[in-house]
Amino acid sequence: MQFINREQEKKDLIAHLETEPNAILFLYGPKSCGKTSLINNVINNKLDKKKFDIKYINFRNILMTEYQDFINVFFRDVFVEKNEREIEEIRKYNLGIFSLDVSDKQKILEKKLNPFEVMTKKLRNIADSNLRPIIIIDEIQTIKDMLISENKSLISELFNYFVSLTKEMHLAHVVILTSDSYFIEDIYSNAKLSKTSNFYLVNHLEKAEIIKWLSQKEYNFSQEDIDYIWEKFGGSAWEIWELIKYLKSDLSLKEAIQKNIEELQGKVWDFYDNKLDRDLRSDFKKVSSELADKGVYKIRDEDNLSSLIREAVEKDFWFYNASKRSIIPNSKSIQNVFKEIFK
Repeated sequence: MQFINREQEKKDLIAHLETEPNAILFLYGPKSCGKTSLINNVINNKLDKKKFDIKYINFRNILMTEYQDFINVFFRDVFVEKNEREIEEIRKYNLGIFSLDVSDKQKILEKKLNPFEVMTKKLRNIADSNLRPIIIIDEIQTIKDMLISENKSLISELFNYFVSLTKEMHLAHVVILTSDSYFIEDIYSNAKLSKTSNFYLVNHLEKAEIIKWLSQKEYNFSQEDIDYIWEKFGGSAWEIWELIKYLKSDLSLKEAIQKNIEELQGKVWDFYDNKLDRDLRSDFKKVSSELADKGVYKIRDEDNLSSLIREAVEKDFWFYNASKRSIIPNSKSIQNVFKEIFK
């Protein structure tokens, strides 16, 4: 997918990464708004590799169900006394970002060695070589229910460690990406994390950026076409890119857009009729009707929407802004579907 503009966001990220580490940076925004593309563009094209050592993990692509999986993500084995065939066989699953002697890794798994102390040592070695470490974790909310031991949350321990790395030791930058906006509410309401973190909202693209992108000759869109695409999709680059792929078939522009709308309508109706608790349906309809009409729902003091927000956010229908206590549609296309369903 073509990377589009984001000049201000790139400048802001670079400015943050070039200063001394002092806070965790949470990069959040609606699903498919381009957070991962943005951070990849910055680390691959904008940062001086002679100044930074970047550790990037995308939890979206990794199946993790237990503590051992987490350790395997962070630490890759170094084999000292194995033959080449054995090493090659094990390396197929050897994806960690820090190298570690296999015996030490076993001690971590047996909880005889603290993994955070090992990571700190590794990061200090990097810093001593005049490189600034940057740890980037994409979609970290996938481990929010994982436990280290009974009643001990892995993600809480990890965040405590990241606070230590940034706010206390100033040793490494930590950048957390998430599309789960209700997960950000959990972070925002955590007194320790809210005071030791910065929150940066990445939204869908502005209209001027969409016009500039779609005006390229290769797409052959008229101004009327571009206005129609904006009306239906707004600045959702991923949805527009999917539309462009649809247009390579025999579908016309309006047919391709209608196909997208019908698919979204089906998802919303299925959620409303089959998956949503009956007691929550009236609130879902109330909020979604206001989103259809005004594009935003300001949460009232009398509202009791926590469980509903969590479900609607997980289904990518709503986006929740914790700092403003407001809900918006996850995309323009969702808002248009709400207009059709709840008009």
